This record gives sequence, C-alpha cells and structure tokens, in this order.
Amino acid sequence: MSEQKISLSDSLVSNKRQPQLSGATDIVLRQARKLHRAALTGSLCNAMPALRRVHTAGVLPGLNLRALYESRQDLKRKHFLRALAVEAGYADWESFRAALNSLPEDTVQQFRVMDDQLMFLSLWFSTEEQALAHVREHGGTSIRMGKQAVVISPDSIDPTKAIRHAKSTAEARHVA
Repeated sequence: MSEQKISLSDSLVSNKRQPQLSGATDIVLRQARKLHRAALTGSLCNAMPALRRVHTAGVLPGLNLRALYESRQDLKRKHFLRALAVEAGYADWESFRAALNSLPEDTVQQFRVMDDQLMFLSLWFSTEEQALAHVREHGGTSIRMGKQAVVISPDSIDPTKAIRHAKSTAEARHVA
C-alpha cells in the first residue's frame, strides 16, 4: 500500500497578522471547542483523548494525566487552543492564529479533513514512525499532531465502515 503522510506544520507560513478569519482559523477554533466539550462533558473514553493532547502539548506542565482528568472542569478553551498550536509547531495560540490567516488552500484542506475525520474512531500513536508503520501494513493516512500521530482509516468517511475497520484492527491485535 502507498504511504500517505500529512504534516500540519510543514505548510504553515508566518506573515503579519490580518484581522479576518480564514477557513483554517474557523476550523481550528471549532476543533478546540470540540476538544473542550469532550474533556468537560464526555465519558472517560471521550475525555481522555482530548486531555491527553493537552497533557502531551505541555499546556499545564505541573499536572499528570490523572490530575488533569480530576481537574478537567477548570480547563478553558485557551488551553485547547494552545495545545493545537503546540501540535502545529508554534509556542502559543497567538502566533499560530497569525499564521493561519496566510495558509495556502491545500493546507486549509488538510485542516478540513482533520476536522471531519477526527470525530470518528481513529488510531493514535505515540510517534509518527509508529503511525507510518501502521499505515504501511493496514492503509490509511498518517497525520502528525505534535509529537504524536493519528491514522485515519481509508473508510472513515462512512462512520459504519470506520467502526468496522477499528474493530477488525483491534481483533487482529488480540490474535497476534
């Protein structure tokens, strides 16, 4: 199978800040809102991926993952915006937002795909190398998210196919 790799920070270009929102800015704001809601109101299995991203990004360095879960009601949208900025290779939301205003259309399209697909079951990996190894064996698309990576199933446009793909992958792991 052919290996696909998307890097969110490769195409980000910093220019002077423009006041209007771009499509990418809207998408990132929407992602932060979804992550924030998942962390606050979601079940443990919905909250942990959002909290893990905040933890891995180092947004709240004094808290381990368990403490972050226990104090998740104190999290604000700014924490998730900063986590998304760090994942994209920026130090803070302000510099990331300025760069979002000048993104080329193909990078905005990557954000759209990510926004659409990450609500389905996806496989998360500690490193991009692990994700790419999975893509080589099982197919899909690897997207780097800071130090981590997510693999989006080739079937994930249809949620029922994505669930079947995730179940078959989990069953294959139990057999091995």
